[in-house]
Amino acid sequence: EKREAYLMNLGVDCGFITLKQGTKQAAETLVNMLEANEARGRRRFVRAFCTSELADFNCPGENGILRGTISDISVAGMSASFQDGTIPKPGTRLKNLQLSLKGVLVILNGIVIGGHDDTSAGSLRVVMFEPVSLSDDKRGKIRVFIRRALQTLFNAELAGS
Repeated sequence: EKREAYLMNLGVDCGFITLKQGTKQAAETLVNMLEANEARGRRRFVRAFCTSELADFNCPGENGILRGTISDISVAGMSASFQDGTIPKPGTRLKNLQLSLKGVLVILNGIVIGGHDDTSAGSLRVVMFEPVSLSDDKRGKIRVFIRRALQTLFNAELAGS
């Protein structure tokens, strides 16, 4: 019934793996399937796209407080749009960067490594988080936010189809 619902009714291009044979065999089946499909991605971190209602940030800068919205985030870094024309240059260290992830505050340090100007989101900058400023608790908070953001997106996609 599930196969027919996904393949025929929803038109989802997918396959099925039976997982009833036990944990070890299921893991082996999944690894073989990934190898067969050459799923060797280079991405090491899962990221979530954000809206201004979900995630924003602020930090002290040379000319006052820098503020902006987060476009996407992972535990390694984020891409962000800065407000008020205050756009830091690549190599700028952002100390005490306060991320507000749907009401959850995470304070860490980051370094601007580059970006694009004149995008639809304004001037976008990529900020990598300094690993020494990330505790397990902070990583956990970011991961929970990513999981919830992706689940919300997934639910919206299912409701729209």
